[in-house]
Amino acid sequence: MGTNEKAQNLRSKVRAEMALLAELENSLTDEHMKRLLKPAWNTLRELNNHFLDVKVLYRPRTAAVLTIWLSHAEASFQFAIERRKFVENLVEPFGLRIRSIPA
Repeated sequence: MGTNEKAQNLRSKVRAEMALLAELENSLTDEHMKRLLKPAWNTLRELNNHFLDVKVLYRPRTAAVLTIWLSHAEASFQFAIERRKFVENLVEPFGLRIRSIPA
């Protein structure tokens, strides 16, 4: 798979993850629980607006540097997934009406 295909694939995965995040966030009733999703949202927006932006991707650079760039983007994407799953795991035993106590 070429770097262009990798970037397009990652863009598609980011869009799908944003949809999952939005679904989870919209189903939560507690604002503090929703705030736990903010790092994932920030990461996905950064991926869309910076790492995977077409103008940024096609700046002059070697293939090796571009591969490293995309691997960092993939690692950031994995962080967003882990954050969503963390919140899902908190919700699972208590249901979507879970209430948190702010620190």
